[in-house]
Order: sequence, then structure tokens, then C-alpha cells
Amino acid sequence: MDLPELNHIISRLTVNQKLAIILAVLLVTTGINVGVVNLYQRQTDSLEASADLAKDQQVRAQEMARFSQQLTVNPSDTTTIQTRLNQTIHEYNRGLSQLESRGGGTEFGVGSVPTELTADIQANRELWTEYRAQLNTVRTQQAVNSSYAESATYIATHQQDIDAQLDQLEDQYESAAGDFSAERELVSRLQQLNGQISSYTTLIANNEQLGQSDFGVQGSKIALERRLTQFDRRLNVLKTGGTYQETRIQSPPAGVTDALNTLSEEWEPYRTSGQTIANQERYNTEYAAAVQFIQTNTQTLVERSDTVARGFESVADRRAVFLQRLLFALFGINVVVFALSLRFSNRYVGKPLTHLTDVADEIASGQISGEEELVSATGTEQEPRDEIEQLKRSFSEMRETLELVSQQADALAAQRFDDPVLAESVPGEFGDNLQAMQADLKELIKEQEAAQEELESQKAELQTQKEKLERQNERLDQFASLVSHDLRNPLGTAKMYLDFAKDTGEEEDFDSVRESLERMDTMIDDLLTFARTGGAVTETETVEIAAIARSAWDMAATHDAELSVEVEWARVDADPDKLLHVFENLFRNASQHGSPDTDQTVNITVGRIATMPTATRSSPDEKKGFYIADDGVGIPEEDREDIFEHGYSTSEQGNGFGMSIVKQVVDAHGWEITVTESEDGGARFEITGV
Repeated sequence: MDLPELNHIISRLTVNQKLAIILAVLLVTTGINVGVVNLYQRQTDSLEASADLAKDQQVRAQEMARFSQQLTVNPSDTTTIQTRLNQTIHEYNRGLSQLESRGGGTEFGVGSVPTELTADIQANRELWTEYRAQLNTVRTQQAVNSSYAESATYIATHQQDIDAQLDQLEDQYESAAGDFSAERELVSRLQQLNGQISSYTTLIANNEQLGQSDFGVQGSKIALERRLTQFDRRLNVLKTGGTYQETRIQSPPAGVTDALNTLSEEWEPYRTSGQTIANQERYNTEYAAAVQFIQTNTQTLVERSDTVARGFESVADRRAVFLQRLLFALFGINVVVFALSLRFSNRYVGKPLTHLTDVADEIASGQISGEEELVSATGTEQEPRDEIEQLKRSFSEMRETLELVSQQADALAAQRFDDPVLAESVPGEFGDNLQAMQADLKELIKEQEAAQEELESQKAELQTQKEKLERQNERLDQFASLVSHDLRNPLGTAKMYLDFAKDTGEEEDFDSVRESLERMDTMIDDLLTFARTGGAVTETETVEIAAIARSAWDMAATHDAELSVEVEWARVDADPDKLLHVFENLFRNASQHGSPDTDQTVNITVGRIATMPTATRSSPDEKKGFYIADDGVGIPEEDREDIFEHGYSTSEQGNGFGMSIVKQVVDAHGWEITVTESEDGGARFEITGV
């Protein structure tokens, strides 16, 4: 097949077919590149991962040696160290198995162990087998001789007991009748020997090292055994009497004999422990041999791991060089394939598309009509291609249709249903659907507007009625409850003083009645204002709490209670009448509910919290206020949140509105009120934020 025939065949292909040929060639080339690169890259990565794993083996070998040494140095913390040692042994063994099997394990990709590294890995395995056996010895056996450790601990904990027995023995000799100066001198020598025994024991226990023969430690053991023998001999002389170093030692008197027997009982296990320290080794022999092997061969194990790591790195470097050369070769092939594909696409696809772009630009500029001579991509005249012509015609029709649809959509969005553009017909099923949507949209908009108007009207009317009823009910309830509750007390006071006036005829009682009636009149005005404004405090003045409290006390008629005011000169900005109302209700509550015994007097205290402003000081404390406390029965904790609710009362005669009124007045001032337990176990009402 010559070149003209090939060109003729290619020229008869559609654009999709030509593009498919180009993409197929590029995909095949790319697939070959990716496959080859991935194969060698995975091998290289496997080798590099194996090298990294071998380096990790070096670190793990050093950690195993360090953990083994820590078990020897710090046997008291074996649990944590053994756990870490077991984990490191497991990781090292797993890493070595990975190096033996796949050159790094299955997680590192393809590739097997290079032949030149097989011997090194085998040598590493042989050393590791013996190394692991010695590690198991370190893990499973005790480092320190148990009797040795127990003896050292016994001497350290009983050295002071021996000293105490010697001090008691010396006191017995001093109190005994006769001259016992030689005996006391001998006891003093025993005290010195006991201190030396303890010192030698500590020195030996702290300095005896695993696998090392220290002449200083051996000398200390000999000296310790001598001190034990000397102590034992001197103690026997004191017990039996006789001659010691040409000095006559008397037989012990009766009181001293008991002290010597007690000392002997303490001395026997003490001497046995000292002999154990002097005659035995601190570390177990098999354990010491295992540690010695680990310390000797750790560096060898590290070096063999390093040899394996360097071997893998060398193989990886060689593979990397080969991969670089392969990449250069593939790059050259890719350049050739890309150049050929570019030439093919430009000749058989690019030029026809460029011509189609020119036609599209003419349509976009308004030159839709007109006949043009079609020139082939090869520059030779031939029949017009149906594919390109159909694309041109479809593009023109699509443009006109889309423009009309866009204009109609804008008209519908703006609800311009009388726009002439909506009368134009859009061809096909799309036009039918657009007409149906237009009709449905008109009807839906009409229904929605009607429903929305009706809904808004009903909603506004219902909301207005609801708010009106709520305000009316709230005002009626508060007004009725406040009037019925708060007028009862001044009315009762007026009746009481009226009865007094009938009996005594005193003008003072009539004045009290008049004051109560005036108070009722003022209260009615305040309650009406309170009910109309929802309890809001609009005007305040600076008042003294002590004066308000005493006035409320006089009005509350609490004859079965006593008042103590501890807030002299303390002032607040408040409505004095409403604040008086708060104190009256709290005093009355303490008097009526404070004590279960009607004959018992309730003590009520008014005090301040933190620092409050006075006539000479203004304090910016965050928490300041005052409290009203009593020594009555108090209020249970589970009832403290309910006492301020309307209608809540624990008394059959109460109507449950007193504390609610207090709460409303406090809230109206912008304060806070809480109830706790007083120091005497009663109720304590704290009003803060003043």
C-alpha cells in the first residue's frame, strides 16, 4: 500500500475514528511506559525497603542490648522493660523473616533476595538464634539472687532496730547498781560495729556489678564478715561474762539480762543476712552469662545487619541506574510517538476542525447564509463531508433555538406573560413542554398569590388575637393574685390595732390603724401600676436597707420572731415601696414556715454579701447584695427551684403567691435571688446584682 492510497483511506474516516486511532496509539505507548517503569520501580522500592528494614534491625539489636542492661540495673521495673524487650524481639524476628523470604516482606512489593546476600542473611539468622536464646534467659530468669536482695533489704530496715536495742542495753547498765563502765564501753563498740555492718552492706549492694570482679567489693565482703564475727563475740561476752581484751566483763544483772536476750533475738537474723551478703554473689550465674553474651555479640549482630543493609542498597543503586537508562530510552520513544501523533492529528483532524471553527465564527458574526467551497484537510478538492456539514447546520439551528429559549425563559422569570417572544414556537418536544410549563406556571402563580394573601391575613389575625388574650390573662392573673395576697397583711394589721384601740382607746393604736389603711391605699396604687406595667421598675432612689428592713418588720406583724439587722449604712438604688414589699413577704415567710413549733421564736437576720456601697464607700464588686436568713427548719434542696412558682405553698392557709411576688419584684429591679441553707440550718435568701 503506497502513501496516496493510505491518505485516501484516512481521508474517508470520520473525525471520531481518527481521534480513536490517535488515542489508541498514545494509550498503548503510555501503557507500555507505565508497565515497564512500575515493574522496575517496584523492584527498586522493594530493595530500598529491605535496606531500610535491615537498618531498623540494627536499631532493634541495640535496643535489645539496652533493655537487657536495664533489667540488670533496674530489676524493680521489670514489667515495663520486659514488655518493651518482648516487643523488640518480636519485631526483630519478624524483620529477619521478611528479609529471608521476599527481601523486605510482601508489603514492600515484588522482588526476591539477591543471590549475593543469601549468605549474609543466613549468617545473621544463625547468630540471631543463639542471641534470642540468651535473650529468653534474661527475660525469664531473675537477675538478682533473691536471698541476697532480701538480706540487703533486711539489714537496711533493721539497722535502726539494733541501734535501739543497744541504746536500751546501755540504759540498763547505767541504771544497774555497780560499776559497769567496761560493759558500757563494750556496748558502745557494738554500736560502732552495727553502723559499719550497715555501711559495708550498702556499699556492697550498690557497687557489685554483673560479670565484674571488683577488688573493692571483695574487700568490703571480707571486712563485713569480720565485723559480724566481732559483734557476735562481744555480744556473747556480755551475755556470759568473762575477759575481753584483758578487761574483766561482769555477768549481766537481772534487768540487763532481758535486754541482752531481746538484742540476741534481733541479732540472729541480722547476722544471717550479713553473712549472706558477704558469702553470696548478687547476680545469678546463668543470667550473668546470658547478659555477657548479649553485650559481646550485639555489635556483631549490628554489623551483620549493616552488611545486609549495604548489600540491599548496592543492588538498589544498580537497579536505579538501569531504571534511569530505561527512562531515557522510553522518553525518546515517547517523543517520536508524540511527534507522529501530532502530525497525524494536525493533518487529518486539526485542519478540518479549523475550517469548521471559521464557519462557526461566521455564524456567530451573523453570516449564517451563503455558500462556501469546502477544502479538504489535504488541500485537494473533494465532495463535502456529511459529518462536518451536518455539524454546521446543527450548530446554526441550535444557536437560533437556544436564543429563542433564552428569551422566553427571561420573560417567564420576569412574569412578562404578554411578551411577544412567548408567542413564537420552539420546534420539537422541547417546545411542547415549554408551552405546557408556561401555562402551568401562570396558573400556579395565580393560585400561590391567592393562597399567600389568605394565609397572611389569617396568620396576622390569629397572632393579634393570641397576643391580646395572653396579655389580658397575664395581667388579670397577676393583678388578682397580688391584690388578694398583699392586701391581707396590712388589713390584718389594721384589724389587730383596731381591736387594741377598742380595748385601750389609745390614740397610738388608732394611728397604727390609720397607717395600715394608708399603706393599703398606697399598695393598691402600686399593685395597679405593677399589674399594668408587668412589674417593671421605672423610678428608683437610694435607700438604706436597714431602714427598709425595720419598716417591713413593723408592717409584717411577726410577733413570734426576732429581727437582727447587720447592714447598717448599706444602700441600694431601688423602688422603696416594692423593696419594702420584698422584706415583708420574706419576713412573713420565715415567721410562718421557719419553725415547726409554734411556741419557738424564729431568729431572722438581714446581712450583706461581699462589700456593698455605704455613705463613704462605693465598691465595684462583681457579686454584692444582701441576704435574709433564719434559723428555722429551712427549705429542702429539691423544693428550692419551685418556691418562686405561682401557687406553690407548703401551708394549708397559704395561697402560694408570696414568694412569686418577691421573685417578680427582684426581677423587675434587674437583680437575682437564690435560696440556700443558712449557717443555722434554716433558709437563706440571697439577693445579688444590686
